[in-house]
Amino acid sequence: ALEVTIDAMTVDIGTPQGDMSPDLAGLIGQSFEMSLSVLGEESDLPDPETMQYDLGPGGKRNAISGFQMMFPNLTNEPIKVGDTWTTTDSLSEESSGGSVHLSFESVNTLAGFEVIDGRECAKIAATFSGTIEGDGMSGPAEWTSEGVTEGTSTWYFAFEEGIFVRETTEGTGTGTVFADGPEGSMAIPTSQDFTMEVRLIE
Repeated sequence: ALEVTIDAMTVDIGTPQGDMSPDLAGLIGQSFEMSLSVLGEESDLPDPETMQYDLGPGGKRNAISGFQMMFPNLTNEPIKVGDTWTTTDSLSEESSGGSVHLSFESVNTLAGFEVIDGRECAKIAATFSGTIEGDGMSGPAEWTSEGVTEGTSTWYFAFEEGIFVRETTEGTGTGTVFADGPEGSMAIPTSQDFTMEVRLIE
């Protein structure tokens, strides 16, 4: 059982219409509870509507959805260096403008062992691929989206203590947004490159 408290949070968005930094003061200091299995599977997260913030024309977002995939998943079998295991994960995000669902499959390999921040860690190298689907309304227009994503990550697990220490992820995504409105239909291609890091701070 975990208690999560948001100590700090910022969101900065750049668009052709201008930059946007929503007011997140109402989220700072808020807490919620969730469950985490010994293999890293998240569950029992609260209703996302309990911790929302406003993006103006972009609709409302929530601060909880990202925790659906905060922890990578271990295998429940004994392994040695070079062994692999496959895990699946998903994330759903609802907003006032629509919903987006992501599904991922990761192939994880025990690459070796390293000392990270003073802890003896298993080093796991992973490759992942996934799909992204969404739908909703933007003004009078109805939209749907579909896309694919892929990338790699490296994460470190202090196996003797059972502590997730660090993960770095790099990936790319491509997709298409289809919009149908009073002025007709259009297909908008999209692409993204992303880098993420999760690390234990003590």
